[in-house]
Order: sequence, then structure tokens, then C-alpha cells
Amino acid sequence: MSPSRALALVVLIVAGVSAGLSGQAPAPAAPAPAQATPDPAAVARGRTVFTTYCAACHGANGRGGTEGATDLTRSSIVTLADGDVQFAAFLKVGRPERRMPPVALADGDVGDLYVFLRSIAPAPGRGGARNMMINALVVGDAAAGERYFNGAGKCATCHSPTGDLKGIGSRLPVAVIQGRVVYPRDNGNYPPSFNSPPNASEAPRTVVVTLASGEKLSGKLMWLTDFYVTLKDDSGLLRTIARNGDTPSVVVTDPLQYHLDHMRVLTDKNMHDVTAYLVTLK
Repeated sequence: MSPSRALALVVLIVAGVSAGLSGQAPAPAAPAPAQATPDPAAVARGRTVFTTYCAACHGANGRGGTEGATDLTRSSIVTLADGDVQFAAFLKVGRPERRMPPVALADGDVGDLYVFLRSIAPAPGRGGARNMMINALVVGDAAAGERYFNGAGKCATCHSPTGDLKGIGSRLPVAVIQGRVVYPRDNGNYPPSFNSPPNASEAPRTVVVTLASGEKLSGKLMWLTDFYVTLKDDSGLLRTIARNGDTPSVVVTDPLQYHLDHMRVLTDKNMHDVTAYLVTLK
């Protein structure tokens, strides 16, 4: 991975993002909320459970190991503060298609493992990522970025330098602008988290659920996990449907899908050039 691509991935995590590229500069970071101190005994027991059942694939520090397994310290299920409800449910079924078998643990062991994993996960709002966001430098070619914006990048199809992007160079830090070029969804998180309420300021995702009977339910996607999908239909009614593998069929449509698809072909040069161009829009 090139240094600039690595920077882009950092930006994905830290950039304040709303629908499209327009928006206001994020407010200054508030102090990180106080974290409840985990029970040291539970952490110690959880470490033992982790070493016995998990470390072979996920590494001694939970960050993936030589097998390339998931970094558990950044897992959305681990970091979800729901008292291990979804974590426990996930362990019972696993994800066999990704070489993650079900893990049969006593309830107490599950709770201890959850406490241990959360104890090694990075605390929200910590680290130097925000400083990187604020102090990022413009390294691209603005003229080339303008050509890409209006040409091959197809940015001008949805965005306008005199419309939604007017003054973006004055409103937002450089790294935030770059983050929105790459991925303007869910506060810059990647991959997107479906198991939290949607951001009302973003273009909503829609979903179609096809039941075994053939009946189709559709509406705005509210939550989606391995175990259930919740949508809000046109009447405003929330409907939650249990999932078992690929049943029922769930098809999500994201109005910002172009940005996701474009990420596969966006080069470091084009990314930095477009950023340099957008910075000139004062």
C-alpha cells in the first residue's frame, strides 16, 4: 500500500462526512467521554478465553495475526456497546463462509471475552488522527483535478463548484475534503456500519426484503446485521425481519454507490488532484 493510499484510509476513519461533498466544517473535537473502567478480573479471564479460542487466527493482540483474520479491536460487533448481545449471538453461528466457525462458550466466558476485547480496542476520540486531518498538506495538481472533476471522474454529474461545492475550500479542512472525495458516507467510516441508526442529514439507503413466500417489503434501511434487518416503510411503520444466512433476500440500494464503486479505480494521483482543485473553491 502506498503512503498516500494509507493516508486516504486514515482519512476515511477521521473525516466528518455527510451526503455528497457539501457540508459544514466539523466542530472542534470534544474531550473523549470517560470510559468505564473494565473489571480487571474479567479482563484477565477474557484474555485466557481469547488465547484459548481466538488467538490462533486473530493474533496475540487481536489485530488479525498471520492468518489475515479480522482485526477484532475494530470489529463493529465488538465495539457495539450493547452488553455483548450481538457478540454472543454472532459466536453461536459464526461466519463459516469466511472460515469463522461457531464458538460454543459458556455465557460467563462470552461476557469475559467481550470485556477483554473492548479493553484492547482503541478508545473513541484518541490518538493523533485528528492532528493529521487538520495539518494535512495539499500535494495534488489543481488544474489536473479540475479536468478529472469535469471529465473522467464524472464528479460534475452530481456536483457543482458554484452549487453544492461553492466555498468548500473555506469551509472544510484539506483532509476532510479528501475524505469526501473517497467516501462521503457515515462520518467517513469504512466499511459502513449498518447496525446503527441512519444519519438524517445523509441521502438514505433503501432496502427491498423478499420473504420466502415471495412477498416483498421495501422502505428506508434503518438497521442491518447478520441476524435481522429493520426498515421503515412508506407509512412510517418500522418492520424488523429475522435473517438466517441469505434468507430472506436483502437488497440495499445506496444513492452514493458511485463513490464506493469509484474507489476501486480512483488512483492516488487523481484523489490528490481533485482534492487540490476543491481546495481552490473558496
